[in-house]
Amino acid sequence: AVVSTQSTGANVAIDNVVAPNYSDFLKEQVRCNKAFVVEVEEAFEREIGKYKRRNENADYLNKVNYTYHDFKPMVRDRRRVIHELAEHYRITSQSLDPEPQRNEQIRIEYH
Repeated sequence: AVVSTQSTGANVAIDNVVAPNYSDFLKEQVRCNKAFVVEVEEAFEREIGKYKRRNENADYLNKVNYTYHDFKPMVRDRRRVIHELAEHYRITSQSLDPEPQRNEQIRIEYH
């Protein structure tokens, strides 16, 4: 069987498609905190889109090498959701600041 990829429209044999391997923790978070997980994914998509738009017509000297997005301070489990989802999106994430103001920052960059 063949599927069309959403991002490029290219046809790919279904045998070559690799399904994401989400952790049990992340699966549980989707069940219990779906709205938060969706909010994080929407933020990722927004930032990726912003990065791509800023670079789509820029010449080499004017390309943006990276962009950041800071999430508000949050509890450990929510920061972990961001870290784990960032891995699937191939986005760099890091925790900043001491508790109780500890927050997450993601970095979208050119590879």
